[in-house]
Order: sequence, then structure tokens, then C-alpha cells
Amino acid sequence: MNRRPRFSARGIVITYALVAAAWIAFSDQVATALAPSQDALATISTLKGWAFVAVTSALLAALLYGLDAERGRRARELEMQIAERGRTDVHLERLNRVLRTLSLANQALVRSPDETALLREFCSVIVEHGAFLGAWVGYREDGPAGTIRPAAQAGPLEGYLEAITLSWNDVARGSLGPAGTSIREGRTVVSVDASADAALAWRDEMLGRGIRSLVALPLKIDDRAFGTLVIYAGDPNAFGAGEISLLEEVAADLSYGVRTLRARADAAREAAARHDAEREMQRLSTAIEQSSDAVVITDLDARIQYVNPAFTQVSGYASDEVLGQNPRILKSGVQGPGFYAAMWATLASGQSFVGDLVNRRKDGSLFQEEAVISPVRDEAGTITSYVAVKRDVT
Repeated sequence: MNRRPRFSARGIVITYALVAAAWIAFSDQVATALAPSQDALATISTLKGWAFVAVTSALLAALLYGLDAERGRRARELEMQIAERGRTDVHLERLNRVLRTLSLANQALVRSPDETALLREFCSVIVEHGAFLGAWVGYREDGPAGTIRPAAQAGPLEGYLEAITLSWNDVARGSLGPAGTSIREGRTVVSVDASADAALAWRDEMLGRGIRSLVALPLKIDDRAFGTLVIYAGDPNAFGAGEISLLEEVAADLSYGVRTLRARADAAREAAARHDAEREMQRLSTAIEQSSDAVVITDLDARIQYVNPAFTQVSGYASDEVLGQNPRILKSGVQGPGFYAAMWATLASGQSFVGDLVNRRKDGSLFQEEAVISPVRDEAGTITSYVAVKRDVT
């Protein structure tokens, strides 16, 4: 804030003139009153002149000293203002770089075809456009050692990440560091001056590569940290509140991108699996439809759910005539109740029945089949239906 100067050239002149005028106006009167004779008045007048010179010189010296002090103070204030303006300009420039980094990172979300490409592009944007020394992304490994696996990096970090032990687990306390802490505690960790941070893990390695400050930002999906984004700067105090706030947005965008790409990849895999399953079902359906062996599928209550064309050709029954019916409509009476009781007991125990059946066609004629009847189980192992494959051996 600018203050009104206490001393100035105009002020000195005015002060000097007022003091001189007052001296001239009153000194002669005082000298005349004090002098008893003309000789004494002459002596007093001489002393008065010398006193005038002494007083005004002292006054002038004091005023000039004050003026010099005022100029010095104003010079110091100006230097402070210039320095503050310089720091403000640097801060604004840094914020603008981070803002541009955020914008370009958002564009990377749209362009990146997969997760690996997204991580690499984010790191490159941070270093190239944010003017940071280096950046890397590490993923949390959930094994006993709690290691952090570097997934992408940019900047002069070749060999650095391979030379240090990265962990988020307390088992490896000595190497926890900002990256491990950001994952373990799910919060942003900052080291404003690596050279003065005695507790910083791998400090000597960092200083040897010119790293003077850093920030580690957790990457989260559903409030769980799955990784960390670590950014290095070549200057101390490079990460102020404004920069950290914007970089946390960068980390949040990266987390969103990873989550989206993983969901997209999962959906693609599921779609591919469904497509393969559908093709397999189509091949199986085609094979059953074109098989020369009759195929019959029933539910647990022995209601027919499916028959293939070979069944229709052998039995004489159309599919719509038997669907929902019990296979006993083919029963010839040649084989007694004990035969069928043994067959169902085998199936109920979860085993397949293999044997010959003597059945009756729709036209009343008999025919003999070699049959394999098997239970069909779901993923939990529960029997849901039965399938019979039968060959006419009449």
C-alpha cells in the first residue's frame, strides 16, 4: 500500500523558509532587549549570525537525512512490490500451465483407445505442458508385499523407478513414501522442499535427479485408491494450494477415464463372450437339428420341451403334438413298470441311463431304440432337465 512521504524537497524548502523567517523576525528584537550597549548589541548580532548558521545547518541536515531515509524506505517498498509482483506472475504462469494441462488431459480422455495409452498421454501432457520435471502412474498390487507397479511415466525418470522399492503396505515402512501414503490413506501427499524433508523416502535419489518438490495424488474408483499419480518439480514450493486443487481435478479425471475404459473393456469382453456363446449354441442347435439320432429334452417333471426333426421322422409325431406331453405317449407296453422305475431311479441319482427302449409310433407300429438319457445340470450342479439321444435300431 502506498503511503504519503514524510519528507520531500518541497517540504524541506518550506520548513527552511519558515525557520529563517521566524529567526529574522524575532532574533533582532531579542538581541536589542538583551544588549545593554551598542558594543554588546554588535557582539550579540555577530553571535546571532553564527547561531543562525548553526541552527539552520542542523535543521537542514536533519531534513536531508529524513529525505534520504524516506527515499530508502520507498526504494525498499518498491523492491518488495516488484518481488511480490514477480512471485505473483510466476504463480499465475504456473496456474495457467496447470489449467492448460487439465484441459489437454480432458481431451486425452476422448482420444485414448485403451487404458495404457491414456496413462501415457496423461503423464506426457503433465510434463510437456505443465512444465513439470516428471510424472508417473503406479498401480496398487494387493499381494502380501503391497507393492506399487509403475504403469506409465514421462520425463527423465529412466531407471529411477526400477531402482527404488515402491510399497503402500506398512510391512515395508522404510519405502512407504508419498506414493505409498497416498494409496494407503487415500489422500494427497505433498513434499514442498525435498532437500529439507528428512523423512522423505528415497530423498537422495530424488535430489540426484534434480527433484526439489513433489505431489502424490490418489487415483480412486468407488472411494478406493487403486493407484497414484506422482508429479515432480525442479523447484521447491512448486505445489501451492491452487496448483494442488487443479492437479486433484487432473487425478479425478484420470480415475474417471480408467474406470470408463475398464467398464468399456468389460462390456466388450462380455459381448464377445455372448457372441461366442451364441455361435456355439447355433452350432450345437444346427448339429442337433441335423442329427440322424432323435433328441428329446424334458424338464424335471418329464414334460417334453424339445424334439428334433429326427424324432418326428422316427416316431411320426410332429413337435407341436408332443411338446408339454410326457414321453410315455411312446410307451409300447412291452417293457414293464419295473424297467421304467429302474430307469428313473438311475436318473434321479444323477447318473445317465443307457439301454434299449421299445416304443410305439403314432401309426401304432413298434420300433426299438438305443437310448442314452442324461441329467442336465446348471452352474451350481443342480439338475434342471434331462436329455435323451436315441438311435433307431429296428
